[in-house]
Amino acid sequence: MKGHRDAITDFTFHPEESLIVTSSKDKTVKLWDFDSFKCLESTPITSTRIRHVVFDPEGRCVLAGAQDNIKVWGWEPRKNYDHIDSRWNDLDDMMIQSDYRQVLVASMYQHNVTIHGIPLNTLSPYGSSSGIAKSNLKNYMMHTASSTKNKAKRGHRSASVLANNDHDRHSYAERPHKSPTMAKQMVRDDMSAQKKKSQKSSGKAHLIGTELTQPLKLKPVDFICNEPYTYKLSDDRTINNLLSDHNDFIDVVDNRLKNYVTIREYWYKENRKKQAIEALANLDDKATSCDILRQVIKYVNQFFNLEMCGNLLPLLQSLIESKNDEQILCGMMATKELYRAFSPIINQTLAIDSNYNVDLARASRQSNSHKCRQLFLSIHSSLSRMTSSNFEINENSQYLIKKLEHFI
Repeated sequence: MKGHRDAITDFTFHPEESLIVTSSKDKTVKLWDFDSFKCLESTPITSTRIRHVVFDPEGRCVLAGAQDNIKVWGWEPRKNYDHIDSRWNDLDDMMIQSDYRQVLVASMYQHNVTIHGIPLNTLSPYGSSSGIAKSNLKNYMMHTASSTKNKAKRGHRSASVLANNDHDRHSYAERPHKSPTMAKQMVRDDMSAQKKKSQKSSGKAHLIGTELTQPLKLKPVDFICNEPYTYKLSDDRTINNLLSDHNDFIDVVDNRLKNYVTIREYWYKENRKKQAIEALANLDDKATSCDILRQVIKYVNQFFNLEMCGNLLPLLQSLIESKNDEQILCGMMATKELYRAFSPIINQTLAIDSNYNVDLARASRQSNSHKCRQLFLSIHSSLSRMTSSNFEINENSQYLIKKLEHFI
């Protein structure tokens, strides 16, 4: 994937869809399609470089953490919902804690590490529409740890209290002999105790951090150790990890190859192109469907008939209704070609009175024409409901809507 003008600082995967978000020193956040590795959206250049990005649990928005703010970005269309202005000093880690519905931010400066807990319901689109003022951010401070013996440096970090495990986001060789999970568990236990205490006093649960003004009584030694040890990963474990990812990738490639081979065998056999189109229409992999569709649609005037047109139109509608710009454009391109090739035949066939139709071939052609007309109208309805910030999609959508109105 090429698109950023400077080094990547962080990336994360969408919890449900094949999307990746990256942040960079070029002060932008970009959304990528994992199937085609193409950039779908990019944020405007900010005042400072983006250090961390994270999707919310539902995948609705992306939270981008910079040195002086956190911004909440939405997609389709791109929109900046909210922001939090602050001087984080040195933003080191960020995550969304689903259990307590809050954003945890860890920052450090010289010997000090500070953790903030920001409730999601104070941010738009999750709740309030106004950002947290800089002067009020101290109300969301959960803990500050300091040390005079060990300096917290970015090049040699101690255990991150926001990491999911002791291997996340760290590639350095030396690690503290105390497990970071132990420190993380201490934070969770203390937060759980605070929550239970609040429930007993008020009878209602509240978000940890909204009213917490006292530190959690944790000591720097819980996070920083004087005796680091060298973490070694065995060769067998390294190979197993690589093979595990490799096998998943090979399974996807093998599945796509089988689909390609099946449709190719049908296509190049005499009088089997109808079966090739039916197999293409029934594929579950839209990325593979687009690859094959771009090739076979070139022969629409040579090999296609009304029945094949009717079999292919539902696939084109599913591509147009997808959330991937490349798939939408592919569906629109194929719809244009089928409309140019078959709209005159459909109009001419439907103009003939079917009550006096005794020719079986003509009756079949009229039935297929009715089917194609209804499918074109269904695509027209999908296009009329479409909203996109992509100029090319909007241009093609308006063109098709105007053309398909002839079937109404």
